[in-house]
Amino acid sequence: KEITFAQYLEFCKETGKKIPDDEGWGKASRPIINVSWYDAIEFCNWLSKKEGLTPAYITDGSKYNWELKSKPYKLEGYRL
Repeated sequence: KEITFAQYLEFCKETGKKIPDDEGWGKASRPIINVSWYDAIEFCNWLSKKEGLTPAYITDGSKYNWELKSKPYKLEGYRL
């Protein structure tokens, strides 16, 4: 499911992340653009925690060190 700018902006506000450029397309209900794979993983973990689900990704704060937890079919949290 596409994530909107509005949803992603909530994540940015709560985590202090930089708001991505919309390149003039507009924000609100438009799909989010200009985010990295790692930004998307962080969003998935954030949303999972917010909804009381166990995050699906293991991260250490570095965009180069992350992994999907074992047995993906048993994971609760959001993932790509």
